[in-house]
Amino acid sequence: MKYFILLIALAMFGCDKENTKQLDANFSTYFEFSIQDSEGRDLLDPNIEGSFDHGQIKFYNIIEGNEKLLDDNTNPNFITNERGYYTLHCNTNKDTCYIRLSKTIIDTITTKWESGSNYFYNTMMWYNGKLLWEKSKNEFPIVIKILKFQ
Repeated sequence: MKYFILLIALAMFGCDKENTKQLDANFSTYFEFSIQDSEGRDLLDPNIEGSFDHGQIKFYNIIEGNEKLLDDNTNPNFITNERGYYTLHCNTNKDTCYIRLSKTIIDTITTKWESGSNYFYNTMMWYNGKLLWEKSKNEFPIVIKILKFQ
């Protein structure tokens, strides 16, 4: 019965421009990454030899010459294993942010955004200058291939 009343309400007010704008609101600043070596091994899996130490991985911006932390391993949703493999989750609304994977590996993530009065979402993402994701062409997670390291 609730759904029937909701459908009637939507039908009555659905043609109103103001209501339509609210229904179309979209705010997304989220990326999901899978990091693999050239052989497809999960470099976020702590059980894989040579994988990244979760305690060292951080996302940050450079603001006035200083690192500003966006997210790190203290956030329980930062690294998850919900898909059967590990993924990193990052929220940023900046054009450029950095990911520190280890003491010696710092990579650049560049994004393109689209925004308007009722939406703000990412449309493209480059990793170290290479286009890896486009909104209408790819799904998450974004797979980052990294050469095997020691």
